[in-house]
Amino acid sequence: MPYEITTKDGITIQNIPDHIPADAPELRERVARIRGQGAQQSGGEGQPAAPAAPAPQQAPQAPQAAAPRTTAEQLGLGTRATVQGLLGLPGLVYDVAAIPQNLLSNIPGLGFMRAAPAAERVSQAATAIGLPEPRDAGERIMGAAISGAAGAPAGAGIGGAVRQVAAPMAQRLANVLQAAPVQQAVTGATGGVGAQLAQEAVGEDASPTAKVAAGVLGGIAGAVAPSAAVGAARRVATPLPSRLTAEERRLMQVAEREGVEVPIGAATGSGTMKRVETSLAQLPGSSGLAQQQQQRMREQFNAAAMRRAGEVATDVRPETIDRAFNRIGQQFDNLVAQTPQVRLDRDFFRALDDIESQYVRRMDVNIRPPVTSYIDEFNLVRGAPNAAIPGDAYQNISSNLKRMARSNTNPEARLALNEMADALDDAVERQLSPQLRRDWQQTRREYRNLLAIDQAASTGTAADRQTGNLPLGAFQQAVRAQDRRGFGRGRGELNELARLAGFISDKIPDSGTASRTNIANLLTLSAPAATTGGMVGSMAGPVAGLAAAAATPYAVQRAIQSDLGRRYLMNQRFAGPSPLSADARRAALASILSQQGVSP
Repeated sequence: MPYEITTKDGITIQNIPDHIPADAPELRERVARIRGQGAQQSGGEGQPAAPAAPAPQQAPQAPQAAAPRTTAEQLGLGTRATVQGLLGLPGLVYDVAAIPQNLLSNIPGLGFMRAAPAAERVSQAATAIGLPEPRDAGERIMGAAISGAAGAPAGAGIGGAVRQVAAPMAQRLANVLQAAPVQQAVTGATGGVGAQLAQEAVGEDASPTAKVAAGVLGGIAGAVAPSAAVGAARRVATPLPSRLTAEERRLMQVAEREGVEVPIGAATGSGTMKRVETSLAQLPGSSGLAQQQQQRMREQFNAAAMRRAGEVATDVRPETIDRAFNRIGQQFDNLVAQTPQVRLDRDFFRALDDIESQYVRRMDVNIRPPVTSYIDEFNLVRGAPNAAIPGDAYQNISSNLKRMARSNTNPEARLALNEMADALDDAVERQLSPQLRRDWQQTRREYRNLLAIDQAASTGTAADRQTGNLPLGAFQQAVRAQDRRGFGRGRGELNELARLAGFISDKIPDSGTASRTNIANLLTLSAPAATTGGMVGSMAGPVAGLAAAAATPYAVQRAIQSDLGRRYLMNQRFAGPSPLSADARRAALASILSQQGVSP
Protein backbone atom coordinates (compact mmCIF):
# COMPACT_ATOMS: atom_id res chain seq x y z
CA MET A 1 0.00 0.00 0.00
CA PRO A 2 1.53 3.39 -0.92
CA TYR A 3 2.62 5.79 1.82
CA GLU A 4 3.95 9.36 2.10
CA ILE A 5 6.78 11.15 3.97
CA THR A 6 7.28 14.75 5.16
CA THR A 7 10.73 16.21 5.91
CA LYS A 8 11.50 18.59 8.78
CA ASP A 9 11.48 21.58 6.39
CA GLY A 10 7.97 20.71 5.17
CA ILE A 11 8.67 18.85 1.89
CA THR A 12 6.03 16.12 1.28
CA ILE A 13 6.31 13.21 -1.17
CA GLN A 14 3.19 11.13 -1.74
CA ASN A 15 2.31 7.77 -3.37
CA ILE A 16 5.59 6.07 -2.45
CA PRO A 17 5.36 2.33 -3.37
CA ASP A 18 5.55 -0.12 -0.48
CA HIS A 19 8.76 -1.75 -1.72
CA ILE A 20 10.75 1.56 -1.63
CA PRO A 21 12.16 2.29 1.85
CA ALA A 22 11.92 5.80 3.29
CA ASP A 23 15.69 6.31 3.20
CA ALA A 24 16.07 5.12 -0.38
CA PRO A 25 18.60 7.11 -2.49
CA GLU A 26 16.00 7.98 -5.09
CA LEU A 27 13.80 9.62 -2.43
CA ARG A 28 16.79 11.62 -1.17
CA GLU A 29 17.44 12.81 -4.73
CA ARG A 30 13.82 13.95 -5.12
CA VAL A 31 13.98 15.88 -1.79
CA ALA A 32 17.24 17.53 -2.82
CA ARG A 33 15.76 18.47 -6.21
CA ILE A 34 12.72 20.08 -4.56
CA ARG A 35 14.94 22.02 -2.15
CA GLY A 36 17.04 23.29 -5.04
CA GLN A 37 13.95 24.57 -6.81
CA GLY A 38 12.87 26.38 -3.63
CA ALA A 39 16.28 28.06 -3.24
CA GLN A 40 16.11 29.51 -6.73
CA GLN A 41 12.78 31.16 -5.92
CA SER A 42 14.02 32.85 -2.62
CA GLY A 43 16.70 35.44 -1.88
CA GLY A 44 18.39 33.32 0.73
CA GLU A 45 17.84 30.53 3.18
CA GLY A 46 14.38 31.04 4.60
CA GLN A 47 14.17 34.71 3.34
CA PRO A 48 11.64 35.99 0.81
CA ALA A 49 13.04 36.98 -2.50
CA ALA A 50 13.67 40.70 -3.09
CA PRO A 51 12.22 42.26 -6.23
CA ALA A 52 14.83 42.37 -8.91
CA ALA A 53 15.12 42.54 -12.61
CA PRO A 54 14.81 39.13 -14.18
CA ALA A 55 18.20 37.51 -14.53
CA PRO A 56 19.31 36.43 -17.92
CA GLN A 57 18.31 32.84 -18.63
CA GLN A 58 21.22 30.43 -18.55
CA ALA A 59 21.40 27.31 -20.64
CA PRO A 60 20.72 24.19 -18.54
CA GLN A 61 23.81 22.23 -17.72
CA ALA A 62 23.99 18.60 -18.79
CA PRO A 63 23.68 16.19 -15.86
CA GLN A 64 26.96 14.74 -14.78
CA ALA A 65 27.37 11.04 -15.46
CA ALA A 66 27.53 8.83 -12.41
CA ALA A 67 30.86 7.26 -11.57
CA PRO A 68 31.30 3.78 -13.05
CA ARG A 69 30.49 0.88 -10.79
CA THR A 70 33.42 -0.85 -9.16
CA THR A 71 33.83 -4.59 -9.46
CA ALA A 72 32.68 -5.00 -5.88
CA GLU A 73 29.55 -2.96 -6.56
CA GLN A 74 28.76 -4.98 -9.66
CA LEU A 75 29.12 -8.19 -7.67
CA GLY A 76 26.92 -6.69 -5.00
CA LEU A 77 24.21 -5.85 -7.56
CA GLY A 78 24.35 -9.39 -8.94
CA THR A 79 24.18 -10.85 -5.44
CA ARG A 80 21.19 -8.67 -4.60
CA ALA A 81 19.33 -9.77 -7.74
CA THR A 82 20.21 -13.42 -7.17
CA VAL A 83 18.96 -13.37 -3.60
CA GLN A 84 15.73 -11.69 -4.70
CA GLY A 85 15.24 -14.38 -7.35
CA LEU A 86 16.01 -17.29 -5.02
CA LEU A 87 13.55 -15.98 -2.42
CA GLY A 88 10.85 -15.13 -4.97
CA LEU A 89 8.84 -18.37 -4.77
CA PRO A 90 9.28 -18.79 -1.00
CA GLY A 91 8.13 -15.18 -0.73
CA LEU A 92 5.06 -16.05 -2.76
CA VAL A 93 4.19 -18.70 -0.19
CA TYR A 94 4.64 -16.07 2.55
CA ASP A 95 2.42 -13.57 0.70
CA VAL A 96 -0.32 -16.18 0.24
CA ALA A 97 -0.18 -17.07 3.92
CA ALA A 98 -0.45 -13.36 4.83
CA ILE A 99 -3.63 -12.79 2.79
CA PRO A 100 -6.06 -13.26 5.75
CA GLN A 101 -3.96 -10.97 7.95
CA ASN A 102 -3.79 -8.24 5.27
CA LEU A 103 -7.53 -8.47 4.66
CA LEU A 104 -8.15 -7.86 8.37
CA SER A 105 -5.76 -4.89 8.29
CA ASN A 106 -8.20 -3.04 6.03
CA ILE A 107 -10.57 -2.72 8.97
CA PRO A 108 -10.21 0.69 10.64
CA GLY A 109 -7.96 0.44 13.65
CA LEU A 110 -6.23 -2.76 12.50
CA GLY A 111 -3.82 -1.22 10.02
CA PHE A 112 -0.87 -2.25 12.20
CA MET A 113 -1.52 -5.87 11.18
CA ARG A 114 -0.57 -5.31 7.57
CA ALA A 115 2.37 -7.46 6.45
CA ALA A 116 4.61 -5.93 3.84
CA PRO A 117 5.10 -8.02 0.66
CA ALA A 118 7.98 -10.47 0.82
CA ALA A 119 9.69 -8.79 -2.14
CA GLU A 120 9.74 -5.49 -0.25
CA ARG A 121 11.14 -7.13 2.89
CA VAL A 122 13.88 -8.87 0.87
CA SER A 123 14.80 -5.56 -0.80
CA GLN A 124 14.98 -3.76 2.55
CA ALA A 125 17.11 -6.56 4.03
CA ALA A 126 19.49 -6.44 1.06
CA THR A 127 19.90 -2.68 1.54
CA ALA A 128 20.39 -3.10 5.27
CA ILE A 129 23.32 -5.48 4.83
CA GLY A 130 25.00 -3.05 2.46
CA LEU A 131 24.19 -4.47 -0.99
CA PRO A 132 24.01 -1.62 -3.56
CA GLU A 133 20.72 -0.63 -5.12
CA PRO A 134 20.20 -0.20 -8.87
CA ARG A 135 20.52 3.48 -9.75
CA ASP A 136 19.28 3.55 -13.36
CA ALA A 137 17.02 1.68 -15.78
CA GLY A 138 19.85 -0.42 -17.20
CA GLU A 139 20.84 -1.76 -13.80
CA ARG A 140 17.22 -2.43 -12.87
CA ILE A 141 16.61 -4.36 -16.11
CA MET A 142 19.78 -6.42 -15.68
CA GLY A 143 18.82 -7.16 -12.09
CA ALA A 144 15.35 -8.29 -13.17
CA ALA A 145 16.91 -10.71 -15.68
CA ILE A 146 19.19 -12.19 -13.01
CA SER A 147 16.35 -12.48 -10.51
CA GLY A 148 14.12 -14.21 -13.04
CA ALA A 149 16.81 -16.75 -13.94
CA ALA A 150 17.69 -17.36 -10.27
CA GLY A 151 14.12 -18.45 -9.56
CA ALA A 152 14.65 -21.78 -11.38
CA PRO A 153 16.85 -23.51 -8.75
CA ALA A 154 14.57 -22.24 -5.99
CA GLY A 155 11.58 -23.76 -7.77
CA ALA A 156 13.40 -27.06 -8.21
CA GLY A 157 14.24 -27.16 -4.51
CA ILE A 158 10.68 -26.41 -3.46
CA GLY A 159 9.44 -29.01 -5.93
CA GLY A 160 11.68 -31.64 -4.36
CA ALA A 161 10.25 -30.87 -0.94
CA VAL A 162 6.66 -30.88 -2.19
CA ARG A 163 7.20 -34.24 -3.93
CA GLN A 164 7.51 -35.90 -0.55
CA VAL A 165 3.77 -35.39 -0.12
CA ALA A 166 1.81 -38.27 -1.62
CA ALA A 167 -1.23 -36.23 -2.64
CA PRO A 168 -1.83 -36.07 -6.44
CA MET A 169 -2.09 -32.28 -6.34
CA ALA A 170 1.29 -32.05 -4.61
CA GLN A 171 2.86 -34.35 -7.21
CA ARG A 172 1.45 -32.19 -9.99
CA LEU A 173 2.86 -29.04 -8.35
CA ALA A 174 6.25 -30.74 -7.97
CA ASN A 175 6.24 -31.65 -11.65
CA VAL A 176 5.62 -28.01 -12.57
CA LEU A 177 8.33 -26.63 -10.30
CA GLN A 178 10.96 -29.15 -11.38
CA ALA A 179 10.24 -29.11 -15.11
CA ALA A 180 13.14 -28.20 -17.47
CA PRO A 181 15.32 -26.06 -15.16
CA VAL A 182 17.34 -24.57 -18.02
CA GLN A 183 14.18 -23.49 -19.82
CA GLN A 184 12.85 -22.09 -16.54
CA ALA A 185 15.99 -19.98 -16.17
CA VAL A 186 15.76 -18.62 -19.73
CA THR A 187 12.02 -17.98 -19.46
CA GLY A 188 12.48 -16.39 -16.06
CA ALA A 189 15.15 -14.05 -17.42
CA THR A 190 13.02 -12.92 -20.38
CA GLY A 191 9.97 -12.58 -18.14
CA GLY A 192 11.92 -10.50 -15.65
CA VAL A 193 13.19 -8.22 -18.39
CA GLY A 194 9.67 -7.87 -19.77
CA ALA A 195 8.27 -6.96 -16.36
CA GLN A 196 10.96 -4.34 -15.69
CA LEU A 197 10.71 -2.83 -19.18
CA ALA A 198 6.97 -2.42 -18.73
CA GLN A 199 7.49 -0.68 -15.38
CA GLU A 200 10.13 1.61 -16.85
CA ALA A 201 7.71 2.48 -19.64
CA VAL A 202 4.98 3.69 -17.27
CA GLY A 203 7.54 5.89 -15.45
CA GLU A 204 8.48 6.40 -11.83
CA ASP A 205 5.64 8.86 -11.23
CA ALA A 206 2.99 6.22 -12.00
CA SER A 207 0.82 4.91 -9.20
CA PRO A 208 1.86 1.70 -7.46
CA THR A 209 -1.16 -0.06 -8.94
CA ALA A 210 -0.16 0.96 -12.47
CA LYS A 211 3.39 -0.23 -11.88
CA VAL A 212 2.26 -3.58 -10.55
CA ALA A 213 -0.15 -4.06 -13.46
CA ALA A 214 2.57 -3.13 -15.95
CA GLY A 215 4.99 -5.55 -14.27
CA VAL A 216 2.50 -8.41 -14.37
CA LEU A 217 1.57 -7.88 -18.02
CA GLY A 218 5.18 -7.34 -19.05
CA GLY A 219 6.27 -10.45 -17.14
CA ILE A 220 3.64 -12.58 -18.86
CA ALA A 221 4.66 -11.25 -22.27
CA GLY A 222 8.33 -11.82 -21.57
CA ALA A 223 7.77 -15.35 -20.26
CA VAL A 224 5.75 -16.30 -23.33
CA ALA A 225 8.24 -14.71 -25.75
CA PRO A 226 10.70 -17.67 -25.95
CA SER A 227 7.90 -20.16 -26.70
CA ALA A 228 6.40 -17.81 -29.28
CA ALA A 229 9.79 -17.31 -30.94
CA VAL A 230 10.51 -21.05 -31.04
CA GLY A 231 7.02 -21.75 -32.40
CA ALA A 232 7.44 -19.15 -35.15
CA ALA A 233 10.85 -20.54 -36.10
CA ARG A 234 9.47 -24.09 -36.23
CA ARG A 235 6.61 -22.97 -38.45
CA VAL A 236 9.02 -21.23 -40.83
CA ALA A 237 11.18 -24.37 -40.99
CA THR A 238 8.14 -26.69 -41.35
CA PRO A 239 5.35 -24.56 -42.84
CA LEU A 240 2.84 -27.41 -43.27
CA PRO A 241 3.02 -29.82 -40.31
CA SER A 242 1.23 -33.04 -41.16
CA ARG A 243 -2.38 -33.43 -40.10
CA LEU A 244 -2.74 -36.92 -41.53
CA THR A 245 -4.05 -39.90 -39.61
CA ALA A 246 -1.90 -42.99 -39.10
CA GLU A 247 -3.58 -44.76 -42.03
CA GLU A 248 -3.16 -41.73 -44.29
CA ARG A 249 0.54 -41.53 -43.40
CA ARG A 250 0.88 -45.20 -44.33
CA LEU A 251 -0.77 -44.56 -47.69
CA MET A 252 1.61 -41.67 -48.29
CA GLN A 253 4.47 -44.12 -47.77
CA VAL A 254 2.86 -46.35 -50.40
CA ALA A 255 2.68 -43.39 -52.79
CA GLU A 256 6.32 -42.56 -52.20
CA ARG A 257 7.36 -46.17 -52.76
CA GLU A 258 5.36 -46.36 -55.99
CA GLY A 259 6.67 -43.02 -57.26
CA VAL A 260 3.30 -41.22 -57.16
CA GLU A 261 3.62 -37.48 -56.37
CA VAL A 262 0.46 -36.71 -54.42
CA PRO A 263 -0.52 -32.99 -54.26
CA ILE A 264 1.05 -31.20 -51.32
CA GLY A 265 -2.29 -30.37 -49.71
CA ALA A 266 -3.33 -34.02 -49.66
CA ALA A 267 0.16 -35.20 -48.68
CA THR A 268 0.20 -32.97 -45.58
CA GLY A 269 -3.52 -32.74 -44.78
CA SER A 270 -3.36 -28.94 -44.98
CA GLY A 271 -6.78 -27.51 -45.86
CA THR A 272 -5.24 -24.14 -46.74
CA MET A 273 -2.83 -25.73 -49.18
CA LYS A 274 -5.64 -27.72 -50.78
CA ARG A 275 -7.57 -24.51 -51.43
CA VAL A 276 -4.48 -22.81 -52.83
CA GLU A 277 -3.87 -25.73 -55.21
CA THR A 278 -7.50 -25.75 -56.29
CA SER A 279 -7.43 -22.02 -56.96
CA LEU A 280 -4.14 -22.23 -58.89
CA ALA A 281 -5.66 -24.98 -61.05
CA GLN A 282 -8.25 -22.44 -62.25
CA LEU A 283 -6.24 -19.23 -62.64
CA PRO A 284 -5.15 -18.35 -66.20
CA GLY A 285 -1.49 -17.94 -65.28
CA SER A 286 -1.11 -21.23 -63.42
CA SER A 287 -3.86 -23.58 -64.60
CA GLY A 288 -1.72 -25.08 -67.36
CA LEU A 289 1.13 -25.96 -65.01
CA ALA A 290 -1.30 -27.30 -62.38
CA GLN A 291 -3.03 -29.54 -64.92
CA GLN A 292 0.33 -30.83 -66.13
CA GLN A 293 1.26 -31.69 -62.57
CA GLN A 294 -2.06 -33.45 -62.03
CA GLN A 295 -1.71 -35.42 -65.26
CA ARG A 296 1.82 -36.45 -64.29
CA MET A 297 0.50 -37.81 -60.98
CA ARG A 298 -2.22 -39.76 -62.79
CA GLU A 299 0.31 -41.25 -65.19
CA GLN A 300 2.49 -42.27 -62.25
CA PHE A 301 -0.50 -44.02 -60.71
CA ASN A 302 -1.34 -45.70 -64.03
CA ALA A 303 2.21 -46.99 -64.26
CA ALA A 304 2.09 -48.38 -60.71
CA ALA A 305 -1.13 -50.27 -61.46
CA MET A 306 0.08 -51.62 -64.83
CA ARG A 307 3.30 -52.90 -63.20
CA ARG A 308 1.08 -55.23 -61.19
CA ALA A 309 -0.13 -56.65 -64.51
CA GLY A 310 3.42 -57.10 -65.82
CA GLU A 311 3.21 -54.12 -68.18
CA VAL A 312 5.37 -51.01 -68.57
CA ALA A 313 2.86 -48.30 -69.49
CA THR A 314 1.65 -44.92 -68.22
CA ASP A 315 -1.92 -45.19 -69.55
CA VAL A 316 -4.82 -47.64 -69.60
CA ARG A 317 -6.06 -46.99 -73.13
CA PRO A 318 -7.87 -49.87 -74.87
CA GLU A 319 -4.87 -50.72 -77.03
CA THR A 320 -2.61 -50.84 -73.96
CA ILE A 321 -4.93 -53.21 -72.10
CA ASP A 322 -5.48 -55.34 -75.20
CA ARG A 323 -1.72 -55.70 -75.62
CA ALA A 324 -1.45 -56.86 -72.00
CA PHE A 325 -4.22 -59.46 -72.43
CA ASN A 326 -2.54 -60.84 -75.56
CA ARG A 327 0.81 -61.12 -73.80
CA ILE A 328 -0.67 -62.88 -70.76
CA GLY A 329 -2.73 -65.17 -72.99
CA GLN A 330 0.40 -66.21 -74.85
CA GLN A 331 2.14 -66.93 -71.53
CA PHE A 332 -0.76 -69.22 -70.56
CA ASP A 333 -0.56 -70.99 -73.91
CA ASN A 334 3.17 -71.56 -73.56
CA LEU A 335 2.75 -73.08 -70.11
CA VAL A 336 -0.23 -75.25 -71.03
CA ALA A 337 1.64 -76.54 -74.07
CA GLN A 338 3.90 -78.33 -71.64
CA THR A 339 0.87 -80.10 -70.07
CA PRO A 340 -0.75 -82.60 -72.52
CA GLN A 341 -3.72 -83.27 -70.23
CA VAL A 342 -5.46 -81.45 -67.41
CA ARG A 343 -6.78 -83.74 -64.70
CA LEU A 344 -10.10 -82.69 -63.16
CA ASP A 345 -9.71 -83.79 -59.56
CA ARG A 346 -12.00 -83.70 -56.55
CA ASP A 347 -10.97 -80.16 -55.64
CA PHE A 348 -12.08 -78.96 -59.06
CA PHE A 349 -15.54 -80.53 -58.81
CA ARG A 350 -15.92 -79.31 -55.24
CA ALA A 351 -15.25 -75.74 -56.48
CA LEU A 352 -17.72 -76.33 -59.32
CA ASP A 353 -20.43 -77.32 -56.83
CA ASP A 354 -19.75 -74.19 -54.74
CA ILE A 355 -20.17 -72.00 -57.85
CA GLU A 356 -23.47 -73.64 -58.66
CA SER A 357 -24.85 -73.25 -55.13
CA GLN A 358 -23.62 -69.69 -54.58
CA TYR A 359 -24.41 -68.14 -57.97
CA VAL A 360 -26.32 -70.29 -60.44
CA ARG A 361 -29.28 -71.15 -58.22
CA ARG A 362 -29.84 -67.48 -57.45
CA MET A 363 -29.53 -66.25 -61.03
CA ASP A 364 -32.36 -65.23 -63.22
CA VAL A 365 -33.25 -68.10 -65.55
CA ASN A 366 -32.46 -65.95 -68.58
CA ILE A 367 -28.87 -65.39 -67.38
CA ARG A 368 -28.02 -68.98 -66.40
CA PRO A 369 -27.40 -70.65 -69.82
CA PRO A 370 -23.81 -69.40 -70.44
CA VAL A 371 -22.80 -70.65 -66.96
CA THR A 372 -24.81 -73.88 -66.74
CA SER A 373 -23.65 -75.04 -70.21
CA TYR A 374 -20.06 -75.30 -68.99
CA ILE A 375 -21.07 -76.89 -65.67
CA ASP A 376 -23.00 -79.55 -67.59
CA GLU A 377 -20.00 -80.29 -69.82
CA PHE A 378 -17.69 -80.74 -66.84
CA ASN A 379 -20.23 -82.97 -65.09
CA LEU A 380 -20.12 -85.37 -68.04
CA VAL A 381 -16.68 -86.58 -66.90
CA ARG A 382 -17.42 -86.44 -63.16
CA GLY A 383 -16.77 -89.77 -61.51
CA ALA A 384 -14.60 -91.13 -64.32
CA PRO A 385 -11.44 -92.90 -63.00
CA ASN A 386 -9.11 -90.50 -64.78
CA ALA A 387 -11.28 -87.48 -65.48
CA ALA A 388 -9.24 -85.18 -67.72
CA ILE A 389 -9.41 -82.92 -70.74
CA PRO A 390 -6.76 -82.39 -73.39
CA GLY A 391 -4.45 -79.39 -73.06
CA ASP A 392 -5.78 -77.69 -76.19
CA ALA A 393 -9.37 -78.18 -74.98
CA TYR A 394 -8.41 -76.53 -71.69
CA GLN A 395 -6.97 -73.58 -73.59
CA ASN A 396 -10.21 -73.07 -75.54
CA ILE A 397 -12.47 -73.48 -72.50
CA SER A 398 -10.34 -71.18 -70.30
CA SER A 399 -10.14 -68.48 -72.98
CA ASN A 400 -13.89 -68.61 -73.61
CA LEU A 401 -14.74 -68.43 -69.89
CA LYS A 402 -12.53 -65.40 -69.38
CA ARG A 403 -13.75 -63.65 -72.52
CA MET A 404 -17.39 -64.23 -71.58
CA ALA A 405 -16.73 -62.94 -68.04
CA ARG A 406 -15.22 -59.71 -69.36
CA SER A 407 -18.10 -59.05 -71.73
CA ASN A 408 -20.97 -60.11 -69.41
CA THR A 409 -22.78 -57.18 -67.77
CA ASN A 410 -24.45 -59.23 -65.03
CA PRO A 411 -22.32 -59.14 -61.84
CA GLU A 412 -23.32 -62.61 -60.63
CA ALA A 413 -22.74 -64.23 -64.01
CA ARG A 414 -19.39 -62.48 -64.34
CA LEU A 415 -18.28 -63.71 -60.91
CA ALA A 416 -19.43 -67.26 -61.64
CA LEU A 417 -17.57 -67.40 -64.97
CA ASN A 418 -14.39 -65.95 -63.44
CA GLU A 419 -14.45 -68.41 -60.53
CA MET A 420 -15.02 -71.30 -62.92
CA ALA A 421 -11.95 -70.20 -64.91
CA ASP A 422 -10.03 -69.91 -61.63
CA ALA A 423 -11.04 -73.43 -60.61
CA LEU A 424 -9.82 -74.77 -63.94
CA ASP A 425 -6.51 -72.87 -63.60
CA ASP A 426 -6.13 -74.25 -60.07
CA ALA A 427 -6.46 -77.76 -61.45
CA VAL A 428 -3.65 -77.06 -63.94
CA GLU A 429 -1.45 -75.55 -61.25
CA ARG A 430 -1.75 -78.60 -58.99
CA GLN A 431 -0.15 -80.87 -61.57
CA LEU A 432 2.70 -78.63 -62.76
CA SER A 433 6.35 -78.99 -61.77
CA PRO A 434 7.67 -76.53 -59.14
CA GLN A 435 9.30 -74.23 -61.72
CA LEU A 436 6.29 -74.23 -64.02
CA ARG A 437 4.02 -73.71 -61.02
CA ARG A 438 5.87 -70.52 -60.06
CA ASP A 439 5.59 -69.18 -63.62
CA TRP A 440 1.94 -70.17 -63.72
CA GLN A 441 1.15 -68.41 -60.43
CA GLN A 442 2.89 -65.24 -61.59
CA THR A 443 0.94 -65.23 -64.85
CA ARG A 444 -2.32 -65.78 -63.01
CA ARG A 445 -1.61 -62.88 -60.65
CA GLU A 446 -0.90 -60.57 -63.57
CA TYR A 447 -4.10 -61.71 -65.27
CA ARG A 448 -6.19 -61.20 -62.13
CA ASN A 449 -4.77 -57.70 -61.64
CA LEU A 450 -5.37 -56.87 -65.27
CA LEU A 451 -9.02 -57.88 -64.93
CA ALA A 452 -9.54 -55.26 -62.19
CA ILE A 453 -7.74 -52.60 -64.24
CA ASP A 454 -9.81 -53.45 -67.32
CA GLN A 455 -13.04 -53.36 -65.33
CA ALA A 456 -12.19 -49.90 -63.90
CA ALA A 457 -10.95 -48.49 -67.22
CA SER A 458 -14.24 -49.35 -68.89
CA THR A 459 -16.04 -46.92 -66.55
CA GLY A 460 -15.09 -43.50 -65.24
CA THR A 461 -15.55 -40.09 -66.79
CA ALA A 462 -15.11 -39.07 -70.40
CA ALA A 463 -12.05 -37.06 -69.36
CA ASP A 464 -10.44 -40.19 -67.88
CA ARG A 465 -11.08 -42.18 -71.05
CA GLN A 466 -9.80 -39.35 -73.24
CA THR A 467 -6.53 -39.03 -71.32
CA GLY A 468 -6.15 -42.78 -70.78
CA ASN A 469 -6.20 -42.44 -66.98
CA LEU A 470 -7.34 -45.14 -64.60
CA PRO A 471 -10.52 -43.89 -62.84
CA LEU A 472 -9.53 -43.83 -59.19
CA GLY A 473 -12.91 -44.46 -57.60
CA ALA A 474 -13.85 -47.19 -60.10
CA PHE A 475 -10.47 -48.85 -59.60
CA GLN A 476 -11.02 -49.11 -55.86
CA GLN A 477 -14.49 -50.59 -56.44
CA ALA A 478 -13.18 -53.12 -58.96
CA VAL A 479 -10.44 -54.34 -56.61
CA ARG A 480 -12.91 -54.64 -53.74
CA ALA A 481 -15.35 -56.59 -55.93
CA GLN A 482 -12.65 -59.19 -56.74
CA ASP A 483 -12.30 -60.13 -53.06
CA ARG A 484 -14.97 -58.58 -50.90
CA ARG A 485 -14.03 -60.62 -47.83
CA GLY A 486 -10.27 -60.12 -48.16
CA PHE A 487 -10.24 -56.45 -49.15
CA GLY A 488 -10.87 -55.22 -45.61
CA ARG A 489 -8.00 -57.39 -44.36
CA GLY A 490 -5.55 -55.97 -46.91
CA ARG A 491 -5.42 -59.07 -49.11
CA GLY A 492 -4.34 -58.82 -52.74
CA GLU A 493 -1.52 -57.19 -54.73
CA LEU A 494 -3.72 -54.25 -55.71
CA ASN A 495 -5.08 -53.63 -52.19
CA GLU A 496 -2.70 -50.83 -51.20
CA LEU A 497 -2.99 -49.12 -54.58
CA ALA A 498 -6.78 -49.28 -54.37
CA ARG A 499 -6.71 -47.67 -50.93
CA LEU A 500 -4.31 -45.01 -52.20
CA ALA A 501 -6.73 -44.34 -55.06
CA GLY A 502 -9.54 -43.82 -52.59
CA PHE A 503 -7.37 -41.48 -50.53
CA ILE A 504 -6.41 -39.13 -53.37
CA SER A 505 -9.56 -39.38 -55.50
CA ASP A 506 -11.33 -36.56 -53.64
CA LYS A 507 -8.20 -34.59 -52.71
CA ILE A 508 -6.54 -33.78 -56.03
CA PRO A 509 -7.03 -30.17 -57.27
CA ASP A 510 -10.32 -29.62 -59.04
CA SER A 511 -10.18 -28.07 -62.50
CA GLY A 512 -13.96 -27.78 -62.89
CA THR A 513 -16.41 -25.20 -61.56
CA ALA A 514 -15.12 -23.75 -58.28
CA SER A 515 -17.25 -23.62 -55.19
CA ARG A 516 -18.12 -20.29 -53.64
CA THR A 517 -15.31 -20.65 -51.12
CA ASN A 518 -12.77 -21.48 -53.78
CA ILE A 519 -13.81 -18.47 -55.84
CA ALA A 520 -13.25 -16.22 -52.80
CA ASN A 521 -9.81 -17.74 -52.26
CA LEU A 522 -9.03 -17.35 -55.96
CA LEU A 523 -9.90 -13.66 -55.89
CA THR A 524 -7.88 -13.11 -52.71
CA LEU A 525 -4.88 -14.79 -54.22
CA SER A 526 -5.10 -12.90 -57.48
CA ALA A 527 -5.84 -9.41 -56.06
CA PRO A 528 -2.21 -8.16 -56.07
CA ALA A 529 -1.67 -9.51 -59.56
CA ALA A 530 -4.91 -8.00 -60.78
CA THR A 531 -3.97 -4.61 -59.37
CA THR A 532 -0.56 -4.78 -61.00
CA GLY A 533 -2.14 -5.93 -64.22
CA GLY A 534 -4.55 -3.01 -64.18
CA MET A 535 -1.76 -0.50 -63.66
CA VAL A 536 0.38 -1.96 -66.39
CA GLY A 537 -2.65 -2.34 -68.63
CA SER A 538 -3.49 1.32 -68.36
CA MET A 539 0.02 2.18 -69.51
CA ALA A 540 0.95 -0.55 -71.98
CA GLY A 541 -2.32 -1.99 -73.16
CA PRO A 542 -4.65 -4.88 -72.29
CA VAL A 543 -2.22 -7.65 -73.30
CA ALA A 544 0.49 -6.44 -70.94
CA GLY A 545 -2.10 -6.08 -68.20
CA LEU A 546 -3.27 -9.68 -68.59
CA ALA A 547 0.33 -10.88 -68.59
CA ALA A 548 1.05 -9.04 -65.36
CA ALA A 549 -2.13 -10.42 -63.78
CA ALA A 550 -1.06 -13.97 -64.64
CA ALA A 551 2.54 -13.58 -63.50
CA THR A 552 1.96 -14.08 -59.77
CA PRO A 553 -0.07 -17.31 -60.02
CA TYR A 554 2.43 -18.66 -62.53
CA ALA A 555 5.36 -17.92 -60.22
CA VAL A 556 3.59 -19.46 -57.21
CA GLN A 557 2.70 -22.62 -59.14
CA ARG A 558 6.25 -22.97 -60.46
CA ALA A 559 7.65 -22.61 -56.94
CA ILE A 560 5.20 -25.15 -55.48
CA GLN A 561 5.84 -27.87 -58.04
CA SER A 562 9.62 -27.43 -58.17
CA ASP A 563 11.66 -30.10 -56.40
CA LEU A 564 13.02 -27.59 -53.91
CA GLY A 565 9.59 -26.07 -53.20
CA ARG A 566 7.96 -29.47 -52.81
CA ARG A 567 10.65 -30.71 -50.42
CA TYR A 568 10.40 -27.53 -48.35
CA LEU A 569 6.61 -27.52 -48.08
CA MET A 570 6.38 -31.24 -47.30
CA ASN A 571 9.29 -31.52 -44.86
CA GLN A 572 8.27 -32.59 -41.37
CA ARG A 573 11.59 -31.97 -39.63
CA PHE A 574 10.08 -29.73 -36.96
CA ALA A 575 6.55 -31.11 -36.91
CA GLY A 576 4.98 -32.45 -33.76
CA PRO A 577 4.60 -30.94 -30.29
CA SER A 578 6.88 -28.13 -29.17
CA PRO A 579 10.02 -29.27 -27.32
CA LEU A 580 9.49 -26.48 -24.79
CA SER A 581 7.79 -27.41 -21.54
CA ALA A 582 4.57 -25.62 -20.64
CA ASP A 583 5.17 -26.52 -16.98
CA ALA A 584 8.56 -24.81 -17.03
CA ARG A 585 6.91 -21.67 -18.41
CA ARG A 586 4.29 -21.78 -15.63
CA ALA A 587 6.93 -22.16 -12.91
CA ALA A 588 9.01 -19.28 -14.28
CA LEU A 589 5.92 -17.10 -14.56
CA ALA A 590 5.03 -17.80 -10.92
CA SER A 591 8.53 -16.77 -9.85
CA ILE A 592 8.35 -13.56 -11.87
CA LEU A 593 4.96 -12.55 -10.49
CA SER A 594 6.14 -13.27 -6.96
CA GLN A 595 8.74 -10.50 -7.34
CA GLN A 596 6.19 -7.83 -8.23
CA GLY A 597 5.27 -7.22 -4.60
CA VAL A 598 1.55 -7.94 -5.06
CA SER A 599 -0.26 -7.85 -1.72
CA PRO A 600 -3.99 -7.53 -1.04
